[in-house]
Amino acid sequence: AVILAKVGVSGGGGVDVVDNALESLDTEGRRGVEAVMLCSGGTKVKDYLCKGKRLTKLVDFGLKAEGVEKYGFAVIICNLCVSVEDLRREAFRDKEFSEEQYDKLLEMSKQKDPNEEKEMDPEANVLKRIRKVVQLNGVRSLVKNLDGGEMIATALCRMSIDQESRGSIIQQGGLTAAIQLSSLEGKAGKSAAHALAKLLVTTDPAMLRSEQLFGAIKPLIKLVDDHESSSLQCFEALLSLTNLAGGEGKGSVAQGIRSVAYAMFSDHDLVRRAATECMSNLLPHEKALEHFSIAEKMRIWITFARDFKGDFETARAAAGGLAMSLHEHPVKLSFIACDDGFTTLRELIESGNLELMHRAFVALKCLLTDNDVLPDGVDYADLKPRLEVAAEETRVYDVLEAFFKNGDAIVNGSGGKGGLGEGARPFIEMAGEILNCK
Repeated sequence: AVILAKVGVSGGGGVDVVDNALESLDTEGRRGVEAVMLCSGGTKVKDYLCKGKRLTKLVDFGLKAEGVEKYGFAVIICNLCVSVEDLRREAFRDKEFSEEQYDKLLEMSKQKDPNEEKEMDPEANVLKRIRKVVQLNGVRSLVKNLDGGEMIATALCRMSIDQESRGSIIQQGGLTAAIQLSSLEGKAGKSAAHALAKLLVTTDPAMLRSEQLFGAIKPLIKLVDDHESSSLQCFEALLSLTNLAGGEGKGSVAQGIRSVAYAMFSDHDLVRRAATECMSNLLPHEKALEHFSIAEKMRIWITFARDFKGDFETARAAAGGLAMSLHEHPVKLSFIACDDGFTTLRELIESGNLELMHRAFVALKCLLTDNDVLPDGVDYADLKPRLEVAAEETRVYDVLEAFFKNGDAIVNGSGGKGGLGEGARPFIEMAGEILNCK
């Protein structure tokens, strides 16, 4: 079976080798698993393995496999959890030429038949195989011991694309194994950290054990910080950090605030957006408030919030960060040091979008109320009049007065024009509270 698999003479693309190889697992484990491994790259073999009791037999073997046998088992699981198309995309990622250019080059050199049909392995098939592996406790067998760490990390990363299977992967020890493997250098460590990122995007942090929650944060921050990480790796790591920062993990995530803040300058809009959302979710941690208290940093948030026409989601996240931080007087000082801060909040209110308006009203309420009793210090002595003058000069008070006086018309509409709806009614009360403190 091993010889047939190596020379590729099996007429069924390796299918006729598989059964003999599986039968030999009990007596000649290494040779049997090697034969299956060599055949498992083909789509026909992958689907064939998932029929009948074949995969069950393989998973049972994986539970006791060690060393080279365990490596072979991990390679098979890796292959089951990916399509040929995905493998090609991985191979050409960050290369100087694309898949299409490479295929054209092969055709020109007559190394590829232009009429050759591509091997089809749709995503639905891949997900079906992943769920079959997980259903049979394949993850438990995979992580029973961590021999062949890189392949195990890669397999976990590929399995974790299926949101439906993530809970079971964690229950079978996949998350704990990924945390352990993330300490490895090179591709193995990065694949394990990427697996963590995928697993924790949609996992409720409250369901994790403390060692899982806090053990995952450092590798995720490292993945964001690594300039060689792909945009996808960075994006998914930031999403997971945002999720973990919403609970008991906030303090630990805040230790990586410099890495998250730096990601806000990414060329990739999704990475930039995810970093902004993560920073907002770190509030009101003291490290996040310290960040917002620096005028140079504050200018970035104001700029992001103002660009709601170009990138609404990032602007919404940035406006949320302003709304959650401006209750602190040091943050008010950094805000007043930026020339277009009040103008930006006014434009958010005038946008007519309820989500942006809500954040702008909360930010203004924080800025222009609760300023009668200020902390001791020269910096705060004239803070209230400075804020009020800036609000007056940028017509913020005019907008608030118009909203307060004409609230019903704004909510219900008038003159044949539709209103903003009942969702805008709370803003009338906030406008009144702000004006009363003037």
